[in-house]
Amino acid sequence: MVEKYDEGRSGFWPRAGALRRKTADAESKPVQSEGLTVSLVTFDGIFSGEARYGLTDFQRAYSWRAANVARLISDVAGAANDPSRRSVYCLGRLTLAQAPASNSIQIVDGHQRLLTTTMIIAVLRDLETDTAEADRLHGYLEAQPLTRRGAAELRFVPQTGPAELFQSLVQKRGATLLDFEGDFEELSETECNIVENRDFIRSALQSPMMSAMERRHFATYLLRRCKVIAVTTTTQDEAWELTINELETRLEFSEADQAKSNLLAPIPAAERAMASSVWEACEARLVSEDMYRLLGHIRAMTWRGRIHSNKPVEIEIAKHFDLGKSGTSFMNDVLLPNAERLEAIRGDKVCNHPETRASVTDSIALMTWIDAHNWVPAALQWMKCRGSDAPETALFFKRLERLIWLMRIAGVDPNKQETRVLAVLGEIDSSKPVEQLKFLKPDVEHLADALSNLRGSGFAKKGYSGPVLRRISRELGADSGPITNDKVTLEHVLPTKAPEHGPWREAFKSKVLIRANSQRLGNMTLLSPPHNQEAGTREWRFKRLILASSGFVLSRKAAEYDTWTPQTIAQRTEELIAVLFKTWGLSV
Repeated sequence: MVEKYDEGRSGFWPRAGALRRKTADAESKPVQSEGLTVSLVTFDGIFSGEARYGLTDFQRAYSWRAANVARLISDVAGAANDPSRRSVYCLGRLTLAQAPASNSIQIVDGHQRLLTTTMIIAVLRDLETDTAEADRLHGYLEAQPLTRRGAAELRFVPQTGPAELFQSLVQKRGATLLDFEGDFEELSETECNIVENRDFIRSALQSPMMSAMERRHFATYLLRRCKVIAVTTTTQDEAWELTINELETRLEFSEADQAKSNLLAPIPAAERAMASSVWEACEARLVSEDMYRLLGHIRAMTWRGRIHSNKPVEIEIAKHFDLGKSGTSFMNDVLLPNAERLEAIRGDKVCNHPETRASVTDSIALMTWIDAHNWVPAALQWMKCRGSDAPETALFFKRLERLIWLMRIAGVDPNKQETRVLAVLGEIDSSKPVEQLKFLKPDVEHLADALSNLRGSGFAKKGYSGPVLRRISRELGADSGPITNDKVTLEHVLPTKAPEHGPWREAFKSKVLIRANSQRLGNMTLLSPPHNQEAGTREWRFKRLILASSGFVLSRKAAEYDTWTPQTIAQRTEELIAVLFKTWGLSV
């Protein structure tokens, strides 16, 4: 399944120079045609010889995240321990450009995977206690010198920007065991992903679940049994043309497609057709993203965080439900009913009673504004255990919505948010009334942190500022709709870059005072793009007229103030917070 490992997904690849020679693992003979060479090679062949790899000028940033790396490690480890795959495991394709008789190779398609593979080898090297084995692994990171006097050179050099960091934190001996001590705020996207993925790889390979012997087996299988299709041209232009042509005609695998493949594979052949038809029935009810995330919701509902693994969710589910023996029970009794429930949630059909349905639909919409997925396992569990038409269904969804909003505004760590939702699942199983479900009630620290963030000088920079303003606007009488650049924009009444001379400086006499107030909740409103452009940095008496004529209630309310001063902003901040908290039955 070569296409399973496309760039941007969790995958692997090859390299050149050594691409044209056989290795001890009986690689296929290269197929050559008009400057094009196609070979099936192992990573042992890729990372040996004298070849040096560099990136073409048009390469994008390194964008792989931990989820991509986790899938890669899980798939390779799974294949290494699967007797049916012990001989060869194909992990995708690499497109390269290499001039004749040159040891310099340009990576045209595959740089995401090469960088990740290099990090995996580096971590394996640094965790290895046997010196000879560590030396062998390090040899895959350094190209052999062209002459006996020549110094060894790094085999792969990324883009100029992250090259130094990559060398110091990955390629040097012992580098992957060092903690990054710099400032993440100063790193580029590529550099952040390098550091985070390197640390994730170290954690995964250093896990108690993987012994030293198992790491060596993993390394051997990766380097000698995992193969890639190497497509090598003589020029960058030819290689790039090949890549563009494929991108324009290729239909990418979605996460749901990948999950379906991995989920159905272990199911006995006699049941696979049935399982596939159930999956397709679920797909007909849900969009692709929800189909994939449904597996994560099922995992959360099933083992409530008791199992922590870096494996893809469908692999965990296949093992937990023992799909290798039978898939009928899981597909019919777990996957399909939850797909039906999620369809009801997304289609505003949770309840039969009109008033209850309207209330629940409203709560679901509000949760989706600020968090599309974290709350779903609790909603599914309620529908499963208590029923959609239970007397307290509307109240449950209102309390769940309040919890989700407060945790988001309070800046609760995403992992802790997930843990809190898992705790709610446990309470749903009981017969306690909603008001007695303690994990649905906001913690004192959540309230304090939420208030602090709403009152803070950096409110406008928060990812939830738009939904909060939209929520307040709705409570004042009219939903503005989502914040978009073409219809609804955020407006700073006091400009963030107020002119140094003019009326604004009469009330805000210094840059410090402007910074302290311009991003506050009380200084924010909503405007259409034309009105926003017209308002610009104009003084209050002119901007007030624009706000008063706005189609947004939040701006018309702001125009009721005679002056715009630090005191005005502080007063309006408290007024808007009170509006928001009132919707949750809370006082400020």
